[in-house]
Amino acid sequence: HTIEARATDAAGNVDATPSAASVTVDTVAPPAPTLTATADSGVPLGAGFGRVQLTGTMSGDGVRLVVQSGARTVHDGAAGSFTDDGIADATTHLYSAVAYDAAGNASSAVPASATTPDRTAPARPAPTLFPRKILSRKVCPAYAL
Repeated sequence: HTIEARATDAAGNVDATPSAASVTVDTVAPPAPTLTATADSGVPLGAGFGRVQLTGTMSGDGVRLVVQSGARTVHDGAAGSFTDDGIADATTHLYSAVAYDAAGNASSAVPASATTPDRTAPARPAPTLFPRKILSRKVCPAYAL
């Protein structure tokens, strides 16, 4: 696109030689980013939650990386490593990443997933009572586990 500007004075005289500037509008999407997701097995047993380590990279003219899990935004910023913490354990988490260039053009989305290990302690069992038994005419007390 070319933009021209002409000066006009108070008497209405117009400059015969306009100034011109060429502008290129960026409509090309950046290359798709890469995204890796790894379940963090270092979450303590009994914690009741999971954690996923994510790493996103961009090439070309990508300047912003957006990572989502469903409708939830996990990361919006520069490429690098970041954590999705406090999420459900024993669950497969799905992610998608999109790179944006300075003009706001979006790349195609790339997927990644990770399954968090089970970190929820089992429910405490209810005590089991055994009925009294008669052995040689003696009564044994009930036992509880």
